[in-house]
Amino acid sequence: MDRQQLLEQKRQRLQELKQRRNQHKEDVNVDAIIDTLTKQSVATSTTSVDVSTQTTEVRRVVEGVRYDKAIQTIAPEKEQEEAKAEVVTASAAAAAAEDKLVGKHELSETKLNQALANSLKLLNKLTVKSTIELEQTTVQVEHAKSGFFQEIDSHSGHTGSISDIDVCGSLIAIAYANSKYSAIVYAGTTPQHFLTSISQITTIQFDINNSNRIITGCANGSISIYELSNQLSPVVSPTLTTPLYSTTLFNNNFALHTTPILSITQLKINDNNCLLTVCKQGIINLWSSNLLAVPKTESIILFPKKLNSTFLSRAIFTSIQTHYVDTAYLNSLVFVGDGKFYQLDKDITPYITNELESGIATIINDVTVLDSMLITAHMDWNIRIWKDECKTVPVPYLVDKIVVRPDSRQFITVSHQPMAKVDLWDISKRLYTPIVTVCETAVDTVAFNETGTQLLLGKQEGFTILSIDELTVDEVEYDDGI
Repeated sequence: MDRQQLLEQKRQRLQELKQRRNQHKEDVNVDAIIDTLTKQSVATSTTSVDVSTQTTEVRRVVEGVRYDKAIQTIAPEKEQEEAKAEVVTASAAAAAAEDKLVGKHELSETKLNQALANSLKLLNKLTVKSTIELEQTTVQVEHAKSGFFQEIDSHSGHTGSISDIDVCGSLIAIAYANSKYSAIVYAGTTPQHFLTSISQITTIQFDINNSNRIITGCANGSISIYELSNQLSPVVSPTLTTPLYSTTLFNNNFALHTTPILSITQLKINDNNCLLTVCKQGIINLWSSNLLAVPKTESIILFPKKLNSTFLSRAIFTSIQTHYVDTAYLNSLVFVGDGKFYQLDKDITPYITNELESGIATIINDVTVLDSMLITAHMDWNIRIWKDECKTVPVPYLVDKIVVRPDSRQFITVSHQPMAKVDLWDISKRLYTPIVTVCETAVDTVAFNETGTQLLLGKQEGFTILSIDELTVDEVEYDDGI
């Protein structure tokens, strides 16, 4: 029943009251009561009238004030007057309540706290059943970073710091420091061969002509070759090893390595497979890959006056050429020591070590060659790229190792202080910042496969193999590069 019908019923009831009042000779202003009820119904949107023949009551509700009016059809005169007074009083109170504003000083702090507590309880009962995806501007950056490298496989179990890694197809050779085995050769992530050595292996690589041969350089200066094929035991000892000491060699202008090996370069000289080795003392030897008993040529001592000191920190072969005639290969050797670059001059006899003009007097942590450019990592928190002129790239960490990606102008930097971080750089697109962060965990060293499509991260607790997807890198923020 709607409000108008209720009012109409009330009007009829009041007309009946008027007739009975006339019988008792009393005058009741029925029209005034009806007008009051009509105004009340308009002023409050939630007012409802409930007609009953038994009771009369006035109730307040949260949304407004609701009045339930009941009128007895047969009642004494006094009850009618009380009913009229209740209606008038309730209407006045409702109007006063609507016009009156509650001030801050009239609010109860206890009630406010209770209301707040009830609201929190209600929120705790809510359950989120669906979410709405907003703009993905910030998410896309992280997705690009994670999408650039996808984990293919990983290995854990053999612990120990890693000194060097080499990859050949599905085979991975890892040299360990302070471990039970000097090196392990994995087929994927499965250990296949365990190499033993009397000294720690500082550099390890597969023979470029035979993937079943491993060539190593050790901390005591020895060079060893391991044959992996036709082995009855997974534990492999070296097949060929250079001598540690020989007075005969020294009398014949040969000097053996007695300090850690810095580099091993596989070359073909006069159609013979050879190994070019450099140690920290600055001694250069050329060996036949089939005979390590004696060097093929006379030893070259870079710094005769400093022969008893470990002067060099790095040595690299800067040319991609592998075939040479006679001593032409010597001009491609670059050495780092005491914060300076050195290079041989093969055209002068005896060989003279030239100091390359760098103008930089700072400790060099690592050096590599990329597209005929030298890239160096320094202790002054800078990477320097040497082309026609030196370009200095400030970095927020100390770079310990630089590894070049094959067939590209990209390289990886590995840092540990003040943060552990592995970044990928592309100097053809962006010079002063890396294009993507590979990971932010401690990594001993990294290595690419031959095609540069996979990256291996070597850690103390194992290693991880990542595939590289170049299409996910955002190119919006690239600068001119080099």
